[in-house]
Amino acid sequence: MLNSEHYCLKSQPEKGFTLLEVLVSLAIISIVLISLISLQGQTIGMYESVRFYSTAPFLARSKLSEAALNPGDFRGNSGDFGKAHPGYSWQAQVSEKEIQTGDQPPVRLSEIRVRVELSPDGLSYTLTRYQSADSGRL
Repeated sequence: MLNSEHYCLKSQPEKGFTLLEVLVSLAIISIVLISLISLQGQTIGMYESVRFYSTAPFLARSKLSEAALNPGDFRGNSGDFGKAHPGYSWQAQVSEKEIQTGDQPPVRLSEIRVRVELSPDGLSYTLTRYQSADSGRL
């Protein structure tokens, strides 16, 4: 005959997870998810930067070409690129420089600087061209 006390002690082991195992697994899962969310945010930021730095040189070059043809029209001028490139703006500065080269007479140059900015992200790109101030063209 079996004793009832003895029978209770030999019960089958319980199946399932302990509370500690569940908490540890939840902690690991939350760390992984936070890392993935952070990585996703960095990826989006890098994508915006790459897109800007691949678009801005073309936009700056187009305005620089316009400014090189008519430097007088671009002194302190600014604007945007319209619906084709929303959020992008530009500023142009034209200044005169004089460079002394040894015994030669000084050379007058026009410095044309175009800055392209993307307003919500605060990114900017500057392109500068020097040309003879006497010719008005390259």
